[in-house]
Amino acid sequence: MKKTVIGLSLIVAFLFSATAIVMYIEVASANPAIYLPVIEIKSDGRVVPGTSFIRQDGDVYTLTGDLLQKYAILIRRSNIVFDGAGHVIDGYFSPEDGIGWGYGNVGLSLEGVTNVTVKDIEVRGFMDADISIESSSESVLVRVKASRFHLRDSSFNTISESNIGGYDLLVYSSNNNIRP
Repeated sequence: MKKTVIGLSLIVAFLFSATAIVMYIEVASANPAIYLPVIEIKSDGRVVPGTSFIRQDGDVYTLTGDLLQKYAILIRRSNIVFDGAGHVIDGYFSPEDGIGWGYGNVGLSLEGVTNVTVKDIEVRGFMDADISIESSSESVLVRVKASRFHLRDSSFNTISESNIGGYDLLVYSSNNNIRP
């Protein structure tokens, strides 16, 4: 394959971008994303589907066990506490061939909420993000562990005593957030 060389950096850039595209296509076609079912805390406070994995006592929702490749959680109710009670939401799985990857969901999502406290939980192994806070404000994460963390269009949130974003930390159109 002989072509006129315009510049070494151009060729290298092209090769890397072509390789990335080919690798993405192979991964995408060989291993399409698989999603876990989602437990949603709706804006009216209902937990759908009803499950024994979340116990509600007023405005406090407590995880009652580890969710190992079982569910992802979506919180759409404001003014609540989500207590992980030291449990894990794990989205990593290893199919029969032994090559592992994460489920396509976000493990724990806060969407369009205000004043939500999430505490004492580890979320790991999800492809998109372990934890995502989107269009939310004045929420607090305490003693939370997640390697892939996304914060989008959100302000005045606080993260403390936590281990967040060791692998992927995305902050997009968000400001005035505190991470002591």
